[in-house]
Amino acid sequence: MVRRRNPSVVEFSSDSDEIQEESPIPSPPPRRSLSKRGRGSGRMPGEGSSLPSQPTRGRRQKVGASRPRRSTSSSGYAPCQEEDGAFDDFVDLPAPDALYVTGLHMHPANVSRGPHESPIDFTQKGIETLQRLRFSNPTLTPRHPGVQDPRFWNLFQADFYNSVILTKKHPVVRHRFIDWEGCENMGDVDMSSALVHLERKGLRNIMTMEYPWNDEVVAQFYATLWIKKVDEEADGYDYPVMYFFIQGNWHKVSYRRFAHILGFSDADIQGSNMRVHGIRLPMREETEFIHVSTEREFWTTANMHRYYRYLNSLSRMTVLPKGGNQMNVLGESRVLLLLLAPNSLARINVFDMIWEEIVRASWSPHRGCLHAPFIMKMIEVVTQTHFEKPVKHSRYVPYWVDSSNPAARTKRVPSRSGGPASSSEPPRQPPHHPSSSPPRCCLASLSWPRLSHATCSWSWSWSWPWDGCSLCPWVCGIFLHVPQRCC
Repeated sequence: MVRRRNPSVVEFSSDSDEIQEESPIPSPPPRRSLSKRGRGSGRMPGEGSSLPSQPTRGRRQKVGASRPRRSTSSSGYAPCQEEDGAFDDFVDLPAPDALYVTGLHMHPANVSRGPHESPIDFTQKGIETLQRLRFSNPTLTPRHPGVQDPRFWNLFQADFYNSVILTKKHPVVRHRFIDWEGCENMGDVDMSSALVHLERKGLRNIMTMEYPWNDEVVAQFYATLWIKKVDEEADGYDYPVMYFFIQGNWHKVSYRRFAHILGFSDADIQGSNMRVHGIRLPMREETEFIHVSTEREFWTTANMHRYYRYLNSLSRMTVLPKGGNQMNVLGESRVLLLLLAPNSLARINVFDMIWEEIVRASWSPHRGCLHAPFIMKMIEVVTQTHFEKPVKHSRYVPYWVDSSNPAARTKRVPSRSGGPASSSEPPRQPPHHPSSSPPRCCLASLSWPRLSHATCSWSWSWSWPWDGCSLCPWVCGIFLHVPQRCC
């Protein structure tokens, strides 16, 4: 049952989770023309029709009053449409007097099943099954009559919530934000160098963003998420779109709008910026400069130079959140550390890391719900609704690392009469040939791929000014996998 104490406040009791009306959303600004560019996990043909546009100014809409349009294709295929990006430039948080929802908490989904419908434990299913479901439009079939819980549309969403999300000890990963001043006050040369390079690569603002969240809202997002992909062959919208079901109503956000909500510009997400998840993991010989000794195990923090240890600590709490043993550097964190080498000239698409981590967590039964602060802010902007947010977004300052004893860590930097704490050497970077000055990377002279709409083909060229940069064979190697044609 829904109890109202104030017209703009909705409080939920345990026997009902339904929102009766939706706050109005301003009309979108005029759309700008965009060049064709693939983004994130949306570069393959996708399924699903677009859902109803959001209500215009001054109109209130009851939940369930409108229904998604059905696709005219029997396969459910439909490319992203221009209307999917209609709200890309609308990034304002809801007004102070907007709808305020309280009382949401995590609890099992209420489902009644037929005699031949058994609950499915999706922790036992393969990633391929979940990938297929995440890129399939659930609204092509009517809402399942046995799903009595208004939070979900079908049995898959309810079973995923019950078997994957609720069974974890910490269903929503406890994201942290970086206390930048606290890190600067450590007085550590390697930490200061790490902060400088993070800011140059465009990571400071997102790492220091503070936003509390509601575990239940984030869990509903992950349980109901499906993604409409970009069709490179169709003249449609150029970015993938996420759809999600929050408290009985469908909503959507495009890749571009999500990036704008988090403070990224179009230049930050342009196609020439490097996508961390689109680069192969580096080989051992390409990462020797990161490690203290080649005789010891690679990608353990005890064998890494302090500059890279600090970078790993800061990134794993923010843009690439990781659980488990903090002494191991895993997956895309290795790629990011290489791109953050002091002499690297690569430009990074920072938002793409966030988008890709969310998409991949949605189809992995063993990962928690990531990026809760970023998702929470996006949901409040898209729904134009305030939600009670009881989970505090905590600040983070890494432990100080003693270079003479890497296994020993302390919160407090020991005082030194000679000045601030520092390491005995500057941050390690890829080696360069003695005759080259200053060190360069072949990315500096690379002409990035350009798409010719007339021929629908990619063309590029580059010179090979090695200058001894060990990043060159690694980074340039990715171009061997770039498709020769876009269609």
